[in-house]
Amino acid sequence: MVRHVTYEFERLVFFAETRIAFDPSDRDPTQRVLNQAIAEAGLLHMRVVNEFLTNERPTGRERRRWTDLVADDYFDDGWDNRPGDLLSAEIRHLNRRLAHLTVERDDDFDPTFDWSTVFARWTVLRDEFGSFIRDLTEAHPDRGQWFFDAPMYPDRR
Repeated sequence: MVRHVTYEFERLVFFAETRIAFDPSDRDPTQRVLNQAIAEAGLLHMRVVNEFLTNERPTGRERRRWTDLVADDYFDDGWDNRPGDLLSAEIRHLNRRLAHLTVERDDDFDPTFDWSTVFARWTVLRDEFGSFIRDLTEAHPDRGQWFFDAPMYPDRR
C-alpha cells in the first residue's frame, strides 16, 4: 500500500511545483479545460493526503469504511503525533466547491473566496508527511524504509 500513499503525495508535489492553475480567461478552450482538470486533480490529491495524515484508524462503529488507509495503520498503536486538524477550512471548500455539487460553487455565494489560498497550503501537508515518515522511521525503521525507497520521499532533495 506504500505505493498508493506515495502516489498521492507525488501527485500533490507535482501539482504544487508546476503551479498549474485554472485561468478562466484563457482563450484556448482546450487548454482551459486541461488546466482546470489538472487543478481539480491536484486539489483532490490535497484532500486525500490530508485525510491520510489526520484521520484516525477506522473502527467498525465509524461511518468511514474500515478499508480506508490512514497514517495510524503504519504504527502498532497508531501515530502518537498524528495532527488533528491541518486544513479544516480548505477541506471544507474542497468538499463543498469541488467534491460535491452545492450552491457554494457559485461565485456569488462567497465573493472573497480564492482557490490560490487553498493551493498555497499544500506545504502544510508536505511538512506533516515528512513528520509522519520521520516518526515512522524512529518507531519502525523497517517500515520507514519503505517510504525512503519510494520515488518521491519528501526530504530526499
